[in-house]
Amino acid sequence: MFNGLSGKAAGAYEGSAAECVAAGRVSFPGGEGESIFVRFYNMLVQEGKLLVTGGQDAVTQITEVTKDCATSIETLEFDQYIFPDFEMAPDACQGSRRNAVVLLGLYHSFNYYHFVVDTLFQVYVIVGHLAQELGCPSEGIETYYIARENQGKNTVDRRYWPVMEAVFGPVNEVKTANGCFNTMLYGIMHQRFLPCLNRLFWYGPRYSSWWHAFQRDVREQLLRKVASSDLSGSTSEAMLVIQHRRMPLWLQEMKWDGQHFRPDPPETKVVYVDIASKPLSAQIGMLLRARGLISLQGASLVNQVYLPQLSAVLEVVVAQDYIDQNFRLNFSGDACYNSPTTCHDLMGLHLGHSVLVWKWCDHQGFPEKVAQEVLSYLLEANQRMRSTSHGWSCYLCNLDHTSRMDLASSSLECDHEITVAWPPVPHGLSCPGVRQCGPLMAGPTLLAETFYRPVPEQLGNEGPCMLCKGGKETFDKGDDWFGDPETPICPRQWDWSRPKLVCSVAQSKLFARLHIQQGCMQSDDRMTN
Repeated sequence: MFNGLSGKAAGAYEGSAAECVAAGRVSFPGGEGESIFVRFYNMLVQEGKLLVTGGQDAVTQITEVTKDCATSIETLEFDQYIFPDFEMAPDACQGSRRNAVVLLGLYHSFNYYHFVVDTLFQVYVIVGHLAQELGCPSEGIETYYIARENQGKNTVDRRYWPVMEAVFGPVNEVKTANGCFNTMLYGIMHQRFLPCLNRLFWYGPRYSSWWHAFQRDVREQLLRKVASSDLSGSTSEAMLVIQHRRMPLWLQEMKWDGQHFRPDPPETKVVYVDIASKPLSAQIGMLLRARGLISLQGASLVNQVYLPQLSAVLEVVVAQDYIDQNFRLNFSGDACYNSPTTCHDLMGLHLGHSVLVWKWCDHQGFPEKVAQEVLSYLLEANQRMRSTSHGWSCYLCNLDHTSRMDLASSSLECDHEITVAWPPVPHGLSCPGVRQCGPLMAGPTLLAETFYRPVPEQLGNEGPCMLCKGGKETFDKGDDWFGDPETPICPRQWDWSRPKLVCSVAQSKLFARLHIQQGCMQSDDRMTN
């Protein structure tokens, strides 16, 4: 819960007040930074301008807190924060009091992948945390934003806004806000997947619980709002092959459903789609009903969000050295020795899908026979995971070159295989990880993470570990993003399908209050398991 001023609930204050609060991002390897927010209590708002009730003392308190908190925020990744000046309200706040989140420093709203991962999901987590703190109000939490990107732009691209508003309702600039507000929370969450830069694997059950809740709400709202004509482009039997211009020509022409393809279930169909050429509503409509997807590693895998839970996802990771030079990404970490880099696969597992990652390091493509066998292997595994309700990841590290196709001639075997409970169980097998909270679902606090036991002996701690053995060149780039040579290689197999946790539903803090003294931040005691 919030550790509020003087331990009081917001409604206990006669006038306005403010505090600086934080939520951690402890689930990330090397990501112990915090997401900082300013929470305002009992404010009168006129066209986005915050007016303070309670006299000059309240103005002074709010101004000091906001100044100190803003100084701390500017040291973090999202540095384009704007806070208002404060004036005393001419009258006491009359009327019903609402609650709102005001988003600051939106990240790449013009890019669809970043919009979903770094805006839509972040907003969902903020709104869900605040809703739980406020007792899950039935009217929900209003959402506003300040029209400025973290890249310094003074406008926000709204081309993908219909997806956000399908979930949250109207999302407008803060200058349109008027009325009395019990709570206004200014900030942005930092719970994002790190870029695909290294081979680090990690899994966070609490973080996964939020992706589970997010997927359920996004799908439910979009299924209500997407036109029936846009839902007709796919069926529950369709494995969508997403075509992309970055694909090598041999991969664009790959036939996944030839004589060696064993559909499971038998009605499964492979459907080839140029999804980027379709309107957004048609893209989403196809995915909402699909069995799964096949894609080259890249931003198109953000579409996993719209798939039904426990779907099948095949990610082909062609190292950058073997992709047309015109379409290579600016990540030098994608050479064969540092492949497969992780991010989209982690999202798939946190969404509860069956994800098979196939590393490939050759200018010549893999044979269609092997491609069809790999897809069949995925679908068969996915059927097992569906029947037992588990998320699953499989990494093919050594089937990476035409000279190694003999490895597929007998039986395929994952070089790394991970099974997790689904839905996620951060509180124990008999306790739900998510709950209904007002109009939307919500997950557990992210101030701390749950780590499943037993941890594989090869790891020695809560993780992370490194996927697929690579040469020492991996660590010769002079950049910590590529990994640490001390990080252990992931075990071949581990099973977290029934994690050994004691069921606990004790309410814990959702945000920690920050104490700011002489430029240093210290948070209240963090929750532990």
